[in-house]
Amino acid sequence: MNAALTTVIFGGAGFIGLNIAEHLLEQNSSVVVFDAAPIPAEAFGYLSSLPGTLTSVQGSILDPASIRPAFAKPVDSIVYGAAITADAKRDATDPEQIIEVNLVGLIRVMRAARDADVRRVINLSSVSAYGDAAFGDKPLAEDAPKADPISLYSLTKFGSERAAARLGQLWDMDVRSVRLSGIFGRWERQTGVRDTLSPHFQVMQRALRGEPALFARRDQRDWTYAGDVANAVTTLIDAPELGHGLYNVSGNAVVSAFDWGQRLADITPGFDCRLVEKNETPTINLHGHEDRQPVNISRLIADTGYVPQFNTARSVEEFESWARLNPWAFSD
Repeated sequence: MNAALTTVIFGGAGFIGLNIAEHLLEQNSSVVVFDAAPIPAEAFGYLSSLPGTLTSVQGSILDPASIRPAFAKPVDSIVYGAAITADAKRDATDPEQIIEVNLVGLIRVMRAARDADVRRVINLSSVSAYGDAAFGDKPLAEDAPKADPISLYSLTKFGSERAAARLGQLWDMDVRSVRLSGIFGRWERQTGVRDTLSPHFQVMQRALRGEPALFARRDQRDWTYAGDVANAVTTLIDAPELGHGLYNVSGNAVVSAFDWGQRLADITPGFDCRLVEKNETPTINLHGHEDRQPVNISRLIADTGYVPQFNTARSVEEFESWARLNPWAFSD
């Protein structure tokens, strides 16, 4: 990306946002991180050392006056990553906030982007948008199976795709949504807006504490390292032309968090990662009792040339090294 061009990442102090910011800054880009929370001091120090230019703006995505400073200088593109990844309990207790952040905030930000003549908008959606349709018998393409969202998170993510596309049409804006697969890796931490962290984070946290990681089963899913997601999003930002409005993003392989944990155990003396035995309680939350189908990313590959870089071995080594240097991210 041209260093003179600026990308604003809304929700940029969160897990995915920081990965995208890091990737852009490594390419000598100008990045504005907009978030209600400050960038963690450890992250700010590291990101500020990268070749690009980092600006931090704190504010509310629901307040137009709060959003305005993010566009103080010309902006080429924005990434909307502000989200509440809610579980059933939060659905019941705070539905208004989920809808406001995941959907209303997007609309407020898109209006500001329109007024600022932004070239491209990237809306971070989720594979959760498929809802119960994800548990069929075929890999998930962008246009099949027909989405069947149930939870408020999946409903708002599906709704964000449709709302973004509709407003893009009405306002003559270049808007693309991406359905992200299950993600793990560097900068993941407990922020209060993700009700269940990735199994890989849970495993790493227990490894750092010297506690066993006990799995109920050997899962199979297209778990994706955050570095690959950042690469995919940056590729979509940079592409001169794109043929579609919606793209699946994953590591393009079905892998196992359990196998990942065992690989970590191989390089971590004293760490035990195994399946539960009779009368034992699992210590790792696998986000459900069954695994959905993987997403098909052939559209993304064809349109951008995206190639995932992190297999199980490489992601274990990279995340383990990062975790040892950043124990703050794993504190309660």
